[in-house]
Amino acid sequence: MIGCATLSGIHFFSHSAPSQRINEVTKLVIHPFTLESEQDSDLSDSIENYLFYGLNSKGIDVYRHRLNSDADQLRGSLTEQGNSYKLTLFLDEGEGQAVKLEKTFTLDDYFTAIGDLATELKTEINHDDWQYQPSNHQVTSVNNFDDWQVISEGIESLYSGSDKLDSIETELDEIHQQGRDNYLVDALLSYSSSVEYLKHQDEGTKAKALMFAKEAFEQDPRCDISNLSLGLALIINQQYDQAYPYLSYAVETAPSALGYYLLYKVDQKTKNNKGAEYYHKRFQAMANKPLDGLFVLSALK
Repeated sequence: MIGCATLSGIHFFSHSAPSQRINEVTKLVIHPFTLESEQDSDLSDSIENYLFYGLNSKGIDVYRHRLNSDADQLRGSLTEQGNSYKLTLFLDEGEGQAVKLEKTFTLDDYFTAIGDLATELKTEINHDDWQYQPSNHQVTSVNNFDDWQVISEGIESLYSGSDKLDSIETELDEIHQQGRDNYLVDALLSYSSSVEYLKHQDEGTKAKALMFAKEAFEQDPRCDISNLSLGLALIINQQYDQAYPYLSYAVETAPSALGYYLLYKVDQKTKNNKGAEYYHKRFQAMANKPLDGLFVLSALK
């Protein structure tokens, strides 16, 4: 959810903020889009993931499908129009009137169109320059929509601490083998290997997780997903002190429940009780599901 989530070279630009919102952290909840056809559910999920990971940052905490009375609310609808799609979004900032944003696009210009919408949303939410660093929210290595569908699903699994990667692991490996590899693919292959190790305690997958994570980090050390996957791989390799700076950077760039939980485990393992208590509170404040519903979190002892 990335922060390296702006796709295919789309850039986010900072805007000056009204005085009442400067230096504040805004909560934004993305609600499920209304669909004309259930056949569009995968496309809808990919758009939600794009917006989630493109906007989640130091100044904006983004949640999906969660009720927060003190949060800005983003709702929308997706409809087909011949060979194109129309996405209509409503941003309610709690001031009694929602801002309407619309974009018509095809799968050929998907990245540009959804990237433009994300930029418009950023402008409407209006956060100041120091809180949002465009260079930390760019993915220039994905320009194939089918690849993004796979990567998007994997990223959603990673941030939720899920072990439901079986359906896309082969596709991720094919992207890797066919030369369309990038840091997101390597980070997700690392995460998948970490999950496999937590399930079966196989030493080979533990080493594989660290190998892919290092490759992802070397390709883009600013990406929070690269940093999260490397932090998790170091944890399962019991290199707790080395994991801390990567995880700390990840939550500083794009806060996430998973990142805070992994920092909690690091401090717990290194006997930093005050740090562990702090990060566990941050995790609880952001978690969307009970701990026992998140495989990675419940599997880390």
